[in-house]
Amino acid sequence: MRQLKTFCIIIVFTGLFSSLSGQTTTHQNLIWLRYFTTVKLTDKVSIHTEIEERSYIAPYRQHQRLIPNLSVAYLKQDDLIFNMGATYFQQYLPHDAAKAPSLYNEIRPHQSITLIKNVSNFKFTTRLQIEQRFMEDINHSFLFISRERFLFRSSYPLIRSQSSSWLEAIIFNEILVQQGKDLKYNFFDQNRLGAGVKTNLNESLQIEALLVNWHQQQSTLVDFFNRNILWLTLFHTI
Repeated sequence: MRQLKTFCIIIVFTGLFSSLSGQTTTHQNLIWLRYFTTVKLTDKVSIHTEIEERSYIAPYRQHQRLIPNLSVAYLKQDDLIFNMGATYFQQYLPHDAAKAPSLYNEIRPHQSITLIKNVSNFKFTTRLQIEQRFMEDINHSFLFISRERFLFRSSYPLIRSQSSSWLEAIIFNEILVQQGKDLKYNFFDQNRLGAGVKTNLNESLQIEALLVNWHQQQSTLVDFFNRNILWLTLFHTI
């Protein structure tokens, strides 16, 4: 497990430095709205459902959506979680809010392992997620690409209510790389760097607000999208 965490951290910072090397950058502003539910079947097994709408801000236009992401999580230990599921994903192309979009679909199974480490008041989360992407192209056939996601996230309680955190600060970085016979260009896919806060409304409802910088390589290899995102999430535990 220690080797996995070390490898993930190396990948995260490698991707961050790589994402700064583009020659031409297109800047965009977006808002992501997400509803994330957790249904606890037992103390160790839960079902997660995620619905998300992603839109350009100015001018307003739909960009992407998850409808939904459905997965099953197994808590092997207090610091080790296994997860598997699939996402029905849609995106509107081209990546230009000023142009009329066309809708493309994607089916995306995934498997992940998450490691959690508490150090003093800090909580460190490291996740490796593997995705199998079946992506619709302009000819309405499907391409296959495999993608790996390496997430490093840390949180720190700002205000405590009894034994739980009423308000916590969050910072994270996620690097995504991909490969496959249908991938013609970029091995490096994107980097997401963000920070924000999360608050407990009650025992079952939480709200998270993050500011995210999403740096994504284009097919030209030397051009990038640089997107600033307001990401709002309502977490609901049932």
